[in-house]
Amino acid sequence: MNILVTNDDGIRAAGIRALVQALSGAADVFVCAPDSQRSGKSHSLSITESVSVMPARMPGAASAFETTGSPADCVKLGLQLAEEAGMPIDMVYAGINLGGNIGCDTHYSGTVGAAMEGAFFGLPSVAVSVESMNGSHDIRHFGMACELALRALEEAPKLPPGTILNINTPDIPREELQGVRLTRLGHRYYNDTFRRQPDGSYRLGGSPHRVKEDDPEGLDVTAVRSGWASVTPIHYDYTDYSSFDIVRDWVSGDRDPE
Repeated sequence: MNILVTNDDGIRAAGIRALVQALSGAADVFVCAPDSQRSGKSHSLSITESVSVMPARMPGAASAFETTGSPADCVKLGLQLAEEAGMPIDMVYAGINLGGNIGCDTHYSGTVGAAMEGAFFGLPSVAVSVESMNGSHDIRHFGMACELALRALEEAPKLPPGTILNINTPDIPREELQGVRLTRLGHRYYNDTFRRQPDGSYRLGGSPHRVKEDDPEGLDVTAVRSGWASVTPIHYDYTDYSSFDIVRDWVSGDRDPE
């Protein structure tokens, strides 16, 4: 099996190195990752600029490249480079992200965006993240994330086309972990704002504290905050089927739009 691995924290981040080492014992790993931090890039592609590609070194990888592109660029480009190298890809992994990708985070996440790009190509794809409890990360706590990533080698290919696995683990010692839960996406929002800089520009910053998180059982937010690992299947179809009747009425002229 050939696996493409990328991330959004950059190719030198501890998380991607831990993931590559874990997967290399079960498959041949091809790495194509950003040359530096690309968090928050979501599923963006470099449409208006060129992307540079440089060979890189990555312990455990059969081949590795770093690029100036987004995480999704890295997947699209990595699949092409791997094919040209005679290493057609069977699965795509993104991570391990330093920071959880739960609830609304998934819409901003370059990690999840990269996994979704793999799903666009019809490949089983997995996003893996570790949620910090105190703003820092301990690489000794990546073990459960790696363990679940390895389990996903067998489970992700069973999913319907277009569905990825989104795995999140809390940044705690393995012995303190409560277990693993199947979850759905929750909601959490941030009160960060754009701050004016001395040169007149604006930079996103301010307080990173969450102002709202859902508590109900079954949500990824609740599970991870309670010491559980969270596994959420996510599909790229954003259609809200529950609203069809409402929209059908005004589209057909049966109801005047308000």
